[in-house]
Formats: sequence, structure tokens, C-alpha cells
Amino acid sequence: MSDAIKLDLANTPEKFRPTVDEILAQLTKFLEELGRLEDQYFVQQRRLHQKGRVISFKNGIREEITDNQELKEKFKKLYCQLIDPHCTLEMLAQRRDCLHGEHYPSFFNCLHTGCTIVFTMKSANKAAIVLLPDDGSVPYDMTDPDTRYVAEGFTDKPPYFHSYFEKYRFIMKHSEESWKIDAVYYGGLHDTRWRRVYYF
Repeated sequence: MSDAIKLDLANTPEKFRPTVDEILAQLTKFLEELGRLEDQYFVQQRRLHQKGRVISFKNGIREEITDNQELKEKFKKLYCQLIDPHCTLEMLAQRRDCLHGEHYPSFFNCLHTGCTIVFTMKSANKAAIVLLPDDGSVPYDMTDPDTRYVAEGFTDKPPYFHSYFEKYRFIMKHSEESWKIDAVYYGGLHDTRWRRVYYF
């Protein structure tokens, strides 16, 4: 795991500690990939609104999108392709939509800028992981070209900062010989209330 991640195992008995690395390695890798996809969608959506089109190349094939709904559908498919293998069938059956990337950078970027993972495991087949970003301002990574593009619309002067205002809780279930996400909740960073997420 990244040095930016602090791990709290106070709620996990010693006998379950060997399982921690297995679950977190899988979950954090998935969330990093999701975060990159969310950032791509945010930037492409902004580019579409400002330029009127998004052009990309894949395997030597040029793709041009000029319609917002078409861009949404493209990313919904990409999100589903990434997310579905990591979720239980019960969770997927409750999905209402699958569209992410409303904020930039992605919330899951906190895995690189600083966060605490509170890992709770009371039984052999279930674990709860709370992802708490560090409180306070985080500088934008201006070495990233997408970040510079997003920052072009800022009206204040650099340096630029952002902050994370949400926390997430993932319920992991041992299913089909692997660990999968069985439920996702989110809440305000300083709130005590959790709300169920239906777009994973």
C-alpha cells in the first residue's frame, strides 16, 4: 500500500489480520482504477461542453463524440466493465445507475494524497472498510495535463487547492472464492450518518 495510507486495525482481532492485506490490496487497486476513470470522464465532459467535441484514439481508430448522452453511455459501459467483477450479484441487482466522475479529482485520489483506512473484521466471511481522507486542503497536481486543463477555468490565482468532503464504507463479502463488494455507503466527512450508494 501507499505511504499515504494509514491503517487502523483496532477493530480486527489478531486471528483475522492475515486476511487484511489480501482484501486491501484488491480493494485499493480497484479504487485507484475507478478514480482514474472518474477523472477521465470529468475532463472529457468538460472538454465536450467547452469545445463541442471529444476526440480520442484507441488501437489506431479515431473516435469523435459530440453528444453528451453518447459520452455518458460510453463511460457507463466502461464503469460497468470495471466495477461488475468486483461486486456480489446481490449488490449488482440493486444498482440504479452506474455513472461516476462528478468531482475533480476523484475522491479516491485520497489514496495518494493521504487517508486512513479503518478495517473491521469480526467474522471470517465479512469485513467493513472505511476510507477517511485526511482533513484540510490538498494542492492540485499541476504536473498533470488534465489538472492544468481543469484549472484553466479557475478565477482565483494559483496555487490551487481542493479538499475531500466525503467518506466511504465498503462491506466486503467472501463470495465465489474471492472477496467482493457487497454494499457501499457514503457520508459527509464529519457526519455520523451513512447513506447507501446504488450507483456502484
